[in-house]
Amino acid sequence: MFGNWQMPMLEELDLSYNCMNEKCMETLSKGNWPQLKKLKLQCCTGTRYADAMAYLTLGKWLCLESLDLSRNWYLPTQGLIGLTEAHWPLFKNLDLESTAVNLSVLLCLAEGWPKLQGLHLGNHLVSAESIDDLVMCEWLHLKELCLSSSNLNATAIWLLSLGNWPNLESLDLGKNSLSASDIEALVKGNWHKLQALHLCDDYLDAAAMVHLANGSWPLLRMLGLARNHLDVKALQYLMKGAWFELETLDLSDNMTGRNWVSGWGTGLTSPCCDAALRPCRIAR
Repeated sequence: MFGNWQMPMLEELDLSYNCMNEKCMETLSKGNWPQLKKLKLQCCTGTRYADAMAYLTLGKWLCLESLDLSRNWYLPTQGLIGLTEAHWPLFKNLDLESTAVNLSVLLCLAEGWPKLQGLHLGNHLVSAESIDDLVMCEWLHLKELCLSSSNLNATAIWLLSLGNWPNLESLDLGKNSLSASDIEALVKGNWHKLQALHLCDDYLDAAAMVHLANGSWPLLRMLGLARNHLDVKALQYLMKGAWFELETLDLSDNMTGRNWVSGWGTGLTSPCCDAALRPCRIAR
């Protein structure tokens, strides 16, 4: 089937939510798409079996950069490890959100794809041991890490802050119910290249904003704080931070109202916010 498709310029193929058996996966691997850059297999039954996934390694997609395997709850560990044997010299983004995959495979992934730039592990029950494994891997090229909805505990956050992330630009820790002490531990990490930090739906309060504002974020351009418990006092604490490069601040769906908005005080005219908060979104 796929092998007969004459699409030499195809760059993105989405086969998500399809019932694909082993035979389909085999024919998929024979597709002649020299320009293919992105392959999406979300919630695809063909990924449930290691033997079927093995066919993906045969795909001669020399331009493949991104593989989306999210929402495959039965993703086999051995099948995932086997993918690292594929000859995809430009491969750099892997999405494993909602796959319930055993995160003990992280070391194998780091060794198989040392130049990985994007790793999505959202919606997993990530233990402190898994974060320890994640930190121990050498992610020298990693730019984007998603750990949203991962039930991270205090130890996991502390271990994450100890990691070596020399090129990390985006970190998503949303929907983890973080405490003020968690934020205190997080800001102790070396995030000198971080440009986007997502902390939405984390039940953050004024105490957490004290620690967040005390952190060092020299290149941060986007800060997501939507759907938290931020009141006037929290906003005032936040404005004390040195947000020199901040361009986008998401404070939507917090404790809104006239008094809340007035909590900006002189923050918008202070040196650290004068040119920084350009597209600032506030839900009124």
